[in-house]
Amino acid sequence: MLEGSADLVLSRRANLLGRSFLEMETDSSGSRLVIVDQKGYGHFKSIQAAVSSVPVNNTRPYTILVTPGLFVEKVMIPHTKPFITLQGLGNNVTVISWHDTASTMVSNTQE
Repeated sequence: MLEGSADLVLSRRANLLGRSFLEMETDSSGSRLVIVDQKGYGHFKSIQAAVSSVPVNNTRPYTILVTPGLFVEKVMIPHTKPFITLQGLGNNVTVISWHDTASTMVSNTQE
């Protein structure tokens, strides 16, 4: 990943929505927009923290925009938090990875 190009992509994305970077709280459909950025430019640095911020039994759509980077974390979206969409800025630049299988019994911490 080219340094600085992620910021440019995110800036262009924000401009397309007609809002500045951290002011993107709702889009034209009324969906809440939460930004995850490992560098600290978003609302949260981890995807799970963003998911956890969504109220239980919410009735409003939430879009969690994940900026470019490698996110090594187990992301769990409980059934009590419906209407959540995870959106990256491209499958070659936004990657979520966790080393887990159906038979693995570990906590949500990296070994």
